[in-house]
Amino acid sequence: MQLHGVTTSEAVRVKAILDNINHIKKIFVEFNHANYEPSSLTLYTAQENDIRDACYNVILHCYFLEMRTVVEELTILKAEDTGELKLLHLLENLNISPTVTQWGDCKRCEEFQEKDLPVFIEAFIEFIQMKYSDGP
Repeated sequence: MQLHGVTTSEAVRVKAILDNINHIKKIFVEFNHANYEPSSLTLYTAQENDIRDACYNVILHCYFLEMRTVVEELTILKAEDTGELKLLHLLENLNISPTVTQWGDCKRCEEFQEKDLPVFIEAFIEFIQMKYSDGP
């Protein structure tokens, strides 16, 4: 990933964000594989046509909420590592409020298409990379 016009501290933060996302995904995938359970978890996922500058923070908030859903699912399934600590780090690194009060004309999370975990993770990572490369 090439980060144009991004400071060293921002680059470190982006790497931390991506590491947190991938760590939670890894926990979920390994837990389901170890228990021979295919996951039926679907997550609201912003599509490329949903993304505009004015909605960046709302979309980021939605992605965070869906990652919280993954961690909650791991808690319900009694996984040894639920990823809660990584989720807290993700919130810190995203530098967003855990709640959104100003939606404007942006879609609500529930208006995005539901996708399975691998598609959701790929879209989340692409969203982060797009934001910190040349921008939307």
